[in-house]
Parts: sequence; structure tokens; C-alpha cells
Amino acid sequence: EIEGRTALTVLSKPLTRRSFVIGKFVGIAWTVCLMFIVLGVVFLLVVAYKPIFDAKENTTANPPWQVCFQEMMHVVPGLVLAFMETLVLAALSVAISTRLPLLANFVISLTVYVLGHLTPLIVQSAIAQEFAPVVFIGQLIATIVPVLDHFNIQGAVAAGVPVPFTYLLVSLGDCIIYTTIAMLLALTLFEDRDLA
Repeated sequence: EIEGRTALTVLSKPLTRRSFVIGKFVGIAWTVCLMFIVLGVVFLLVVAYKPIFDAKENTTANPPWQVCFQEMMHVVPGLVLAFMETLVLAALSVAISTRLPLLANFVISLTVYVLGHLTPLIVQSAIAQEFAPVVFIGQLIATIVPVLDHFNIQGAVAAGVPVPFTYLLVSLGDCIIYTTIAMLLALTLFEDRDLA
């Protein structure tokens, strides 16, 4: 918006910079939410059909609807956590976009995504090394980069363990904290940005 002079045009109206940044995030969040709902419903329908498909392949009787419903419910926590992770990355991307162009925003967001999922491994290997600079770098990354691995339930899915509701609540707290910090950073960075 800044390079294309859209921000200058929009902010010439009676609109504050704060409203502009928050509106940008809300617009992204609304679009992502709509996408998750539409694609999530399609995904849940396909997952619900899986036991019926398996029964037809094995020439057994169709399973009761409870089995299909249970299959769907195992997928819902993963969808919710993926949505939370997307909100965190969207807030971070909005913060970066207040100062940097699109390509730099993409590279930094991708780096945060990769480091966010590798943070626990980086910290563990840094502690195992017991070499002070490596430990410092590992802890610095863990402090600065949001731990996106909290939104990953791959281990639970692979082990067939259901995800408890309390885990979703803790992840929601992480999502709110990370998103709030990123949005406060965005508001601070955009407040004194020269648009001309």
C-alpha cells in the first residue's frame, strides 16, 4: 500500500493510521477465516467419507454415523490450530509490511515460519552442545521468534492420541499473545512512517 500510494490515498480520508493497520489485519483475518471455513468443511466431509470408503473397499457393512463423526472430530483441533498459526503469521506480516517491501516481507515471514517450527530443536541442540555462544543464539531465537511448533499436533496425530481441549486453550493464549505483540509492533512502526 505504501509503494503503490494506496495508503496515502486512504489516509487522506478521515481515517487514523491505527485504524488503517488494524483494518488491514482484520481484512486478512476475515479472508483467512472464510477460507478455513469453506475448505475446512470440504476437508471434514472428505474425512467423514473415509470410513465409508474403507468399508466399501473391504466389502464390509457401512459404519454407523458415529464413526464418521468421530473421524471428523479428530481433524477439528488441527484445523483450529492451523488457523491460529495463520493469524500469528498474518499479524507478523502486517507488522513487517509497515516498513519493508513485499519481497522482504515474504522472505522474513518464511524465515519466521521455518525458525518457529524449528525453535524447540534449536534450543535442545544448543543446550546439548553446552557451548556458550550456541546456547545464547538458541535462546535468542527462542525469545524473538514465536514458537509456532505449539500449533503443530503432528506427533499426536501420528500416535493416535486425541488433542485435549486444554491444549487448544493454551494455544489460543499463545495466539493472542503473539498476535497482540505483532500488532503493537505494527502500530508503533507505522505511526511515524513517512508515506510521501
